[in-house]
Amino acid sequence: MKKLILFIVILILICSGFLFYKRYRNTELLNNKKINEQKLIKDIKNHYSNIVITSKETDLYILNNKKYSKDSTISSKYILHLDEMASKTDEYFKISDTDYYIYYKDVNPYTEEIVQDTRYENFIPFNNNVVIPAKTKIWINEDNYLILNKETNEPMIIKNEDSYGF
Repeated sequence: MKKLILFIVILILICSGFLFYKRYRNTELLNNKKINEQKLIKDIKNHYSNIVITSKETDLYILNNKKYSKDSTISSKYILHLDEMASKTDEYFKISDTDYYIYYKDVNPYTEEIVQDTRYENFIPFNNNVVIPAKTKIWINEDNYLILNKETNEPMIIKNEDSYGF
């Protein structure tokens, strides 16, 4: 009889120890998840600004059915204007006036003053369009380019012998 009681007590101690361990482990996992989420939010906020610059050649993404998929490529040191953040934990920033998104780790806030080039704002476009095939490297200036993975058709603003502006 004493052996049976001793066995039951040991079994209860083992079960209660296991339950306490499991509860402690779940609490620890929840705390770690909260800490990681807070670190992610802080990291995302550190990379966000209304104006950012790409830190390397990086992919642009499009949003299809709530999933981001790679679509195009953009050069390093490319200055972008962003829309407001959709949520604190969204890891992709929407690029203003486009359907494209960029991954938060690929940009840094841009703090220098931007001088807008307004010399072409009052130009009347030629009655021609430039059809740009998919996967063509479009040079914005000597340092920056953009590679779009779909064909685009843009109105021509500048027509030089060796280049077009749109």
